[in-house]
Amino acid sequence: MNENEIRPMPEPLLHSRLSLYADSGERERHRVSMRSIAEELDRPEQEIAERYERTLAELKARASVPDYLPILVSKKVRETYR
Repeated sequence: MNENEIRPMPEPLLHSRLSLYADSGERERHRVSMRSIAEELDRPEQEIAERYERTLAELKARASVPDYLPILVSKKVRETYR
């Protein structure tokens, strides 16, 4: 699979977490972050997606500027692996 192709996220995550995302554009921005972290850390996408979405749910509840969430969540997830 070429790096520009969109790989499907595991089905249970998409269906159980749709309420995390306001729309498909927001979901895709976060999916790009998840894939990037998985590749960078050489970890399974499923593992990163689960940790990412838990962190996203925690931060989203108190976010004043949701546009920064992909950056903030990515940073926190990366920190857990360091």
